[in-house]
Parts: sequence; structure tokens; C-alpha cells
Amino acid sequence: MTSSLPRSAQKDFERAVFLFQEGRLAIAEGMCGELCARFPADAEIAHFGGVLATRMGKLGLAVERLGRAVRLEPARGRAHAALGFALEQSGRVEEARRSFQAAIALEPGFADAHNGLGITCLRLGLVDEAMASFERALALAPESVEARLNAAHALLQTGRVEAAARLYREALERGGERPEILRVAALGLQRAGDLENARASFARVLAIAPDDSMARGQYALVLDALGRAAQADAEIERALAGPAVVPSLHNSRGVLLLHRCLWAAAANAFRAALEGEPANVEARINLALALLHLGQRDEARREMASVESQGQLDPLAMARLATMHGAQGDSAKAIELAQAALHASPLLPDAHTALASEWLRAGLYARGWREYLFRPTRGLAIMEAIASGAYPPRLPAALAGADIAILGEQGVGDALFFLRYARPLAEAGARLQVHADRRLEALVARALPIASWQEVAATPRADAVLWMGDLPAFVEPLAGEPMPTLRIAPLAARVGRMRERVGGGDGPLVGLAWSAGTQGGIAGQTVLSKEIAPAAIGHALAGMRARFVSIQRHPQAGSREALEAALGAPVADLAAANDDLEDMLALLSLLDDYVGVSSTNVHLLAAAGGRGRILVPYPADWRWQSSGAQSPWFPGFPIYRQAASGDWSASLAGLAVDLKSGGAP
Repeated sequence: MTSSLPRSAQKDFERAVFLFQEGRLAIAEGMCGELCARFPADAEIAHFGGVLATRMGKLGLAVERLGRAVRLEPARGRAHAALGFALEQSGRVEEARRSFQAAIALEPGFADAHNGLGITCLRLGLVDEAMASFERALALAPESVEARLNAAHALLQTGRVEAAARLYREALERGGERPEILRVAALGLQRAGDLENARASFARVLAIAPDDSMARGQYALVLDALGRAAQADAEIERALAGPAVVPSLHNSRGVLLLHRCLWAAAANAFRAALEGEPANVEARINLALALLHLGQRDEARREMASVESQGQLDPLAMARLATMHGAQGDSAKAIELAQAALHASPLLPDAHTALASEWLRAGLYARGWREYLFRPTRGLAIMEAIASGAYPPRLPAALAGADIAILGEQGVGDALFFLRYARPLAEAGARLQVHADRRLEALVARALPIASWQEVAATPRADAVLWMGDLPAFVEPLAGEPMPTLRIAPLAARVGRMRERVGGGDGPLVGLAWSAGTQGGIAGQTVLSKEIAPAAIGHALAGMRARFVSIQRHPQAGSREALEAALGAPVADLAAANDDLEDMLALLSLLDDYVGVSSTNVHLLAAAGGRGRILVPYPADWRWQSSGAQSPWFPGFPIYRQAASGDWSASLAGLAVDLKSGGAP
């Protein structure tokens, strides 16, 4: 306590400190302001006044008072640290860093100064320096919740999600029932993929503060990610009906609407979020995504440009923008943003995934498969193992007799695509243990020697264990690209049965399909969705002398009839063959041609030795690359590409010419 003040002023100072500790900040500030004016040369009053102003959010006043305190008493280490926190909250991060360094030089054992230095280093992208500072803070104050949370943030940014989640859980154990600690830890656990603990933490926040609409919005997103869609929607509606609706709640509602493929409603929700908080980067990126789904590309680009004009972006924002630029065909910008994101956060899956798509679309296979390792479909815990070189495993020195366990992770079509890369292993004498969808077992066994096939396995015992999608990177030393597809002969009995169902007639047998893929997805990620209006296909094929069959899986009501009307010819409905892979393989083997989007059936058609004409929406999935008449993985399958504007007319006109000229696919 300052001793140079008159006794009455000293009592006022003591009273102000007491009021501050009681949380009566406005009254404390009134008294402190008078003391600062009367005693401008008193460092302790200036120091206290700066801390009080920081607590009240009066950052300019805080910086002025604390700056005066350290000028008056340069050896006052804790004033340097307090100045650092005020500067950091003001966005003056480099100045804040210097203040924390000065505080540590004066008082090396002050844990809060090390914590503050770590915060500034993290904001400046100096992740290793940040971690060192947080570790020092925890060594000095092992029970510090704040340092533990900040260290978890740094670990999360570097992709060390398991270690980050552990620290978030430790912070929860030490933070009691403080809503601000629970909220921050819950958000961190959500980002780290520990959804169940995130859910429980948000529930604790809401038990204490039921009107916290931001927490309820995030709680709804976690519930949705856990598959509890109805409960998530109910929580959002409850929050919107509450007394304190914050702008971020509209963003959370928009994300749920994106997941439901309600693009227009989602866009309106994001606009509502931005109306209340124009600088909300996440909401603006989400709005751009919704606009892209609505086909409003120019408006989406304007929103993206608005985000990019705001200056320094966090790595996740850059990665999301990279994905969206890639979705609009701007590969150079996508690569630039993804690489910038990885410079700041080296294990960020979203950035690696964006790069993988661009490299593979461009035919840069080795680079693409390396980035593809970081896809988040297998959870986030694997990222650190990839970065350290512990995964994927090395090829065994002797493959003959080696056990290679291959873990399924994606859909049937993807499994067929990636299992082609197991052929070099089998040819070298490896024993393949496949853990995947049993519907594929009999088919794949006719193309590859499979030692064992199981639907689910806990921890396979093998010389090498890897995910199916990592086979290309794993076998790179053995074989080059492009790797030809597996060849799978259909069963004769099934072929006979499907021939009876197709029936006889004149002209070639042509299979048709107009949509495939998944319409939903996490906001900010590309959704695998391929679709063209069935009537557009019908108009292109009108006048062709052929027998047409629909192999469209789960067609929307009236879609086949719209196709028939435009085609001017009947289309036999054989959609039921999709329910049995052997039936579909047999049916595809009977086709003389195929016209439609890419799907599992295209993988089966290639495996059966068939050919087809592929309608590829813009931008192309990496399997169909960004340009070229055919994909290197699907020779004999001519590509008809949608224009960047969304127009199909030129490619469909080319399709019509090719079909009428009688050229083979």
C-alpha cells in the first residue's frame, strides 16, 4: 500500500481497493479517478487504476495509467505485466510482448507474466515460444487454470489434440463452477473432438447460467455433432426465445440449417448474426458457404473478399476460405491460403485437406497423397503421429508373408477406389487383412487374395496397420500412378437374372443416373454432392436409338418421369439393384453405355470392365481432376464438365454430338 499519501487519501485508496475486490467497479473507479487526478506521480495509484480500468474494459485509460506507473517506477515488474495484458486486449500485441518480457526480467518467478507472454507469442504465430511460456507458468503455478487453458489452446493450434483435450479436462477439474472457465474449456473440447465432455461442460454452464445464449448455441452444435438433431434444434429454439439473444446464436442456428441443407434459411440466419456483429468472421464465411450452395457465386465471392480484407485471419478461417476458393476453381488462391494456414497451425486438418484436393486435381500425386493423410475422417488424434513420422507405417523390408491390416473408413465406392492400391502388396506376397464393410468381401476376393476379412476389429495384430485411404502413400515406393482399377467379374447366375429383368429390345443398353453423394456436411467443408437435372440428361439423349434403364439410387419422386418426358422414350426402373452389390455389378456388366454422375456404381462399372460418360459438376472432385478429357484413374470414361457458371449446356451439347455420332466411350 502506498505510504506517501495523506492519511485521508490513503483511506480512500484502501476503500477503492476493497470495492474493487467486492466487484463494485464503478464506485471504485469514481474514487480511483479522483486519486489519479490528485496524485498523478503516485505509481501505486496509477498501477491499481490501470488494473481497474482493464477490468472495466476501458483499455485506453488502462494503457495510459499503467504506462505512467512503469515510467514512474521502472522496476515495478507487476505493473509491466498489467500493462502487457491491457496492450494485448487492445490489439497491440508486439508492445504487449515487450511488456511481459520486461516483467519477467524484473520478476522471473511471476507466473502470470509468463502466461501473458505465452498469449502474445501465440497471437504472433510463435507457437513453440508460447508453449515454453505456458509450461514455465504451470511450473511456477501448477494449479493455474488460465495457464492450463492457454497451453491447451496452443496445443490445439499445433494439432496435438489429445494433449490439448487432457489440459482442458484438467482445467475443468480445477475451475470449479466458474461459468467462464467451463465455457472456454467446453469450446476447446469441442474443437478437440472430445464431444461428450464438451456436451457435459456446456450442460454445467447452462445449469449455472440458463440464459447464456452463446453457450446454449454451442451446446446445440455439440448435440448435433453427436447425432442428436432434434434435441439440438430444440436448444436453439429455446435460446432464441430467451431474454438475451447474442449475435453468435444466429450463427449457431445457421450452422444447423446448413447441416439440414436449408441453404436460404441458413443464409438469413448468418445475415442476422452479421447485423448484430459485422466483424464476425465465422458468420461471414458461413454466409459465403450458404451462398455458394444457392448458386450465388458473385455474392459469395464478395463475402469472402470482405473477410480477407479484415487483415490477419486465424488459421481455421484461412483454411475454410482455401476450401471455398478451391470450390470455385481458384486453385492458386486455395493453395496460398492453405499454406498460410499451415504456417501458423502445421497440423490443421482443414488446410491439409484443401491442399490435398488441389494437388490431386492437378495430378501432383505424391504431394496430394501426403496431404491426404491429414483428412479428419479418422479423428484428430492421428495428426501428431503423421507429423512425427510415426504414421503411416513403413513398408516391411520383406513383404512376402508380411501381415498388412487395412482399415475401412469411407463408403463402398471409396473402398473400391483405394483397394486398387493394395494390389502391389498382394503381388509382393503380403497377407492382406481387411477390416471393412462385409458387402464388399466377396467382390474384392475375386480381384485380390484376401487372407481375412472382418467387419470390425479392435486393434489388429499385423506387421503394418493403416487406413484404407492411406494405401496410395504407403505403396508409393512399389508402384507409380495412375493405379488401374481392380477387375471384378460378375457372377454368372446374377448376370442371367439381371438379363431377364432388363428384357430384350433393339439398340444399345444405356444406364442413367443424375445424382449421388452427401448433401449435408460440416459448415466450411466441401460437401460431396453431384447432381444434374434429369430433364437436362433427357434432352441431350433425345432421339438416340437405345434402351434406357435408370440405376439411380433413391430417386426423388417424379425425377424418372421428368427424365422420360424430356427423353421422349421409356426408362426402365432398375433402382432396386442398388440394394445388392452383386446384382448391380451384374447389371452394369450388361450395359453398353452409361451416362450420369460419378457414384459407387461408376466404381463398379469400371471394375466390371465397362465404360461410361461422366457428368462432372464444377468444381470437379479430385478423382476427376480439374481438366482433361478423362481421369487417369478411369480411362475410357469421357468427362463432360459443368462450366464454372453452373451451366451444363455446352457439355451436354458435346455429349449429344458424341452419342449421335455413335462414338464409343
